[in-house]
Amino acid sequence: MSSDWVQNELGNIELGDKRLNKRILQIVTCLCDNLGSSIVCALPDFSSVTGAYRLLKNPKTDYKKILKEHNLQTIKRMESIDDSQPILAIQDTTYIDLSSKTIADNLGFIGNLSSKGFIAHITILTTSDNVMLGVLFSKIWTRPVPEEAMTNAKRNKLPVEDKESYKWIESFSFTDQIAQEFPNKQIINIGDRDSDMFELFKVATKQDASAKLVIRANYDRKIMTEENKGYNNLWDELIKEEAKIKYPIHLPGTEKREARDTVLEIKSKSVRILPPKAFKEHANIEINAVMVREVNANILEADKVEWMLLTTLPIDTADQIKNVVENYKSRWLIEVYFRLLKSVCKVENHNFSEINTYLACISIKIICAWRVMYMMKICKTYPDTNPDNVFSKDEQEIIKKVNKKKSLKSAREYIRALASLGGFLGRKSDGEPGYVYISQGLVALSFMKKLWIEMKG
Repeated sequence: MSSDWVQNELGNIELGDKRLNKRILQIVTCLCDNLGSSIVCALPDFSSVTGAYRLLKNPKTDYKKILKEHNLQTIKRMESIDDSQPILAIQDTTYIDLSSKTIADNLGFIGNLSSKGFIAHITILTTSDNVMLGVLFSKIWTRPVPEEAMTNAKRNKLPVEDKESYKWIESFSFTDQIAQEFPNKQIINIGDRDSDMFELFKVATKQDASAKLVIRANYDRKIMTEENKGYNNLWDELIKEEAKIKYPIHLPGTEKREARDTVLEIKSKSVRILPPKAFKEHANIEINAVMVREVNANILEADKVEWMLLTTLPIDTADQIKNVVENYKSRWLIEVYFRLLKSVCKVENHNFSEINTYLACISIKIICAWRVMYMMKICKTYPDTNPDNVFSKDEQEIIKKVNKKKSLKSAREYIRALASLGGFLGRKSDGEPGYVYISQGLVALSFMKKLWIEMKG
């Protein structure tokens, strides 16, 4: 039996067989109710487990078809957002490490020569106030096994369309396609330093491009001087500029730094980037540069934040410049999403022997991780959301039964009550529940749902 939210999300999926369509909904429901569990533990009985493995192995169960339905629902959620609010399409790559699994022998290397697995390039769609609407674009692949891999010299001679780095352009191009379909919305594609590609700038600065771009620069590129009589380095040119803005900001914690309150100094300038040697026949590219430097006497110089952002967004006013920084700052959401996908949804823990089977499972886990992320942010940003958008009627009834406060009304109240099942205490100092409490609450709720269905039956 599938949950209401799964029916809404994947109800129109077409795998080429009505039985497959029905079973995929059941599997998604069970895996998303039992986050982190194996197929055997998540499914209710032996016949369901057997059916699940048979479905995931079926060639018709294409992971792209599963994610396509989720992509369509993501776009529908975007449509419901007020046109005055920018939409962020945040893209990044993560490695799914399966070195210790049976399937490893069939997979290429990731990151280094001691690890094997899949590479997933994902673009999440969020509101400017950090509510994740879903996954807009995804590309999952494995590199050739060593004997089929080519040398770096050969790889460098490939056209950009045949390189892994083309993923950044594919994501932007798909985002731009959506932006053209919704001309009243401002959609901003955001990438980290790996996306610093001249080819991407060429695509993003075309006159007919509707989507905007914000990326963090990785290279100190050559730019034309104002007199167009010579060139200078990007960093050197921006450092000469006077600071346009200084403002306080909270930097979220990462693996390399603790969260902290600090002050940022921001400089900006429109620049003309010279093409690299490989593109010397191409024209210069006009783009806006925003330098962000941390002003904090308590932090060592080497540890201070410094970003050089390149963008097609306007930088004519202080508010516009600040918006560029705020948009890039939201990039950390995809890091949280990847962490949730691995640590909570346990996407690396399954032990399938076939590539297509694992890809189908990954696609389901991608959707499961989105649901938790959506709950977490809805609770904080849109607390008055109708709970019907988040929970089924049965789930709402169960949460009410086990919660001390029986008069639950908003999505926020239901999500906090769900999180309390996972250990969330709900004290004033606790803030809103994070994904760990929400995911643990979903697991507890799944056991209650089984009893509830039996009692009703």
